[in-house]
Amino acid sequence: MKLAKRLMALAMAVAMSVAVASCSCGGDKSADTNATTKAATTAASAKATTKAATTAATTAANNNSNSNSGSKIDNGDDLAALPKIKDKVYDAPSDSKRPSDSFIKSVKGYTLKINHPWNFGAKNDASNPSLTYYKQAASYVNSKYGATIDESGKFDDYNKTLQGEIKANKFGYQMYEVQNFYFNSFLKNGYMKDLSAAKKTAAVSFGESWYDVKTTQLSCIDGAQYGWTSFDVEYIVPTGILYNKKLIKNANLTDPMVLARKGQWTWDKLSEYAKALNSSNVKGFRISTKDGGTLYNSLMTAAGTPIVSVSKGASPTSNVMSQTGKDCLQQIQTWIADKTLTVGLNEDWSQNKKLFSEAKIAMVLGSHDTLKSCTSQAVKGSIGMVPFPTKSASKSYNSVQAVQFMSFIPSFYKDDNEAAKIIFLRDEQLQQLYRYREKIYLSLYKSYGLDSDALSMTYQIKYGTKDPAGVTYGKSVSAVTIVDPNGSDSDGTPALTKIVSPVLSGGAASSSISSNGPALQNSYDSWWKNHKFTGSY
Repeated sequence: MKLAKRLMALAMAVAMSVAVASCSCGGDKSADTNATTKAATTAASAKATTKAATTAATTAANNNSNSNSGSKIDNGDDLAALPKIKDKVYDAPSDSKRPSDSFIKSVKGYTLKINHPWNFGAKNDASNPSLTYYKQAASYVNSKYGATIDESGKFDDYNKTLQGEIKANKFGYQMYEVQNFYFNSFLKNGYMKDLSAAKKTAAVSFGESWYDVKTTQLSCIDGAQYGWTSFDVEYIVPTGILYNKKLIKNANLTDPMVLARKGQWTWDKLSEYAKALNSSNVKGFRISTKDGGTLYNSLMTAAGTPIVSVSKGASPTSNVMSQTGKDCLQQIQTWIADKTLTVGLNEDWSQNKKLFSEAKIAMVLGSHDTLKSCTSQAVKGSIGMVPFPTKSASKSYNSVQAVQFMSFIPSFYKDDNEAAKIIFLRDEQLQQLYRYREKIYLSLYKSYGLDSDALSMTYQIKYGTKDPAGVTYGKSVSAVTIVDPNGSDSDGTPALTKIVSPVLSGGAASSSISSNGPALQNSYDSWWKNHKFTGSY
């Protein structure tokens, strides 16, 4: 730094002497010409010297500021610009097939009542940024077909209310949402209507672009179709790594977004960052006990082997006992031992979210609920998101996408023709909502205080797109909670938790696998051995 200052001072002195010389006056024109030429030459020399000094100063400053990290910060200048997500409306693809004219006429005057946990019944419309677009889409359906779509929501105790209606076999609505960990029990008890006949009448395949096809496939069982998931449900958020940009910058580390776009965002790099970011006041990478299953799921997905394999014509298979399963659980044990990972034992998700929102954690597992906590002044505008890192350098990432809710029609509605009206009208509404996809995305994610780069990166991860830098982001759907017969809201994924929790508490991965691994597959086999997934995988 002292050398840089001396070079800068020398350059300024030369420049000043040139300025004085250029002001010297005389009556001889040749002398003026010579003076001018000499001044120009000296000025050029001074300019070169100044530039060299500036470069030297910048280099010295960079070397000094990066002395802790040992390398120059990579700001990603050599990468193509991230695409900016714009607040736009675009045309939705048209249906390739249409139902009969007589069927379309039959929906006139029909009222479709939908109940879900999106809290549409809130007094303040701003509490749900998508509400305006839902209303516009419903209005379109009404004007075109003469039918009414009435949506309402109840966020608090939604599952309790729904199960009360199921138990009483009394339904005030024709369409509901089943949360992932209740899907198995709803299926076993026959609560969800098979839509196979209805979708043919309505000419809806559930493979159109306004559905989340990967998650919808999980409700195709034994040749029947029990539900679907639309593209815009805000609760379908891939698991990546949320990080605090300010803390990353203060530690003189390259922004993880740059590394990800170069295919250099790896498990080892995450570990390196976590250790560098650890301090008495900040934890580099921290999870709660309840996040253990998600971390394990993400590691296995990144390694190319999902925790549960679901394929067409087969029952689900657990891969926990595979070599990948053992290696990934061992990775968690290693990270805890070498201080890469801090675990909030016996915590639910709330404490970890709170600490992240207070800028006391640098990196966490990304989720919808964690993003919602990023609006505090301590972190607002400084949040980044990247996909979960790969095991080794790669320009292809696969982030776990958790299935949170699936739409279904209760089996209470026996009439297939009525069911066809329900899915047809909802399909028409979803087509219109698809036109507002980016507006819906922006209205929600802007509220989290993400900057334009973080918005764009999160969008790419969420929708499984390709980066202008050549990196691909794939979506790997997690079927764990869907197939777990013991799933519940309080326990998350019980069978998986039994495997991960002992390791989070300091136990050995090998003993946990051998003790609890077979039980996980047995829990699946107890129900699924006689049932097959039949979606197009």
